[in-house]
Amino acid sequence: MIKPLRMWQGGPVPWVTAWTGEVIPPQRVREHHGIGGRGLGLVDEHPAADRVLDVLWVRMPATRTGVPDFAMMHALRQRTALLRGLCQLCGGAIGDSPEGVLFLLGPADGRPIGEGERTMAPPVHRFCARTAVRACPPLRRHGHTAALVSHTLPWGVQGLLYSPDTLEPIPSDSHGLHFVPYTDAASLRWVIAIRYLVTLHGVRPVDLADLPDEPITPELQRTP
Repeated sequence: MIKPLRMWQGGPVPWVTAWTGEVIPPQRVREHHGIGGRGLGLVDEHPAADRVLDVLWVRMPATRTGVPDFAMMHALRQRTALLRGLCQLCGGAIGDSPEGVLFLLGPADGRPIGEGERTMAPPVHRFCARTAVRACPPLRRHGHTAALVSHTLPWGVQGLLYSPDTLEPIPSDSHGLHFVPYTDAASLRWVIAIRYLVTLHGVRPVDLADLPDEPITPELQRTP
């Protein structure tokens, strides 16, 4: 189901985009002892809310207030979109299709989306993908690549990796964030996840112009 888009200064704001009113607060960490041994925990941790797929997740307000920070994805909305199959632009459910689910990415050295490619980008409706290509400056400037994907598999997370000795974040070249696969159980115990990553399978590169839109309402037809 395609949902109405959130607009700002005449253009759409992706559902997964973080806003300036959603600044990540300091994460008060402690040493955690559980199944498997030592690891990282939050001082006032609630396991049912703070851990997903046995990984500790960052706490981040979900208010959509302030102004959009297009360079930042909201941790909860990004993860939810990938886990539940929600559109990254409108937040509506994608639904099942025998042709596969559409993924839209920026160009990677001019090549199409490949089999087994790793991504943190959630899927997107066809209608929303065309809207994004028209409205998103980076996609207009640098182009895009799209593919229909039959299924995804969990890969891991991107987040803050802490030292088991000092309980301080370990520096990284990527804005302080580390990529940690689910196969690295030791590192997963010391990470606060900010992004969920999957790999794409049954990949069929497509041209957006060749794909018919999903059924849309007259109200959505007026969306730029």
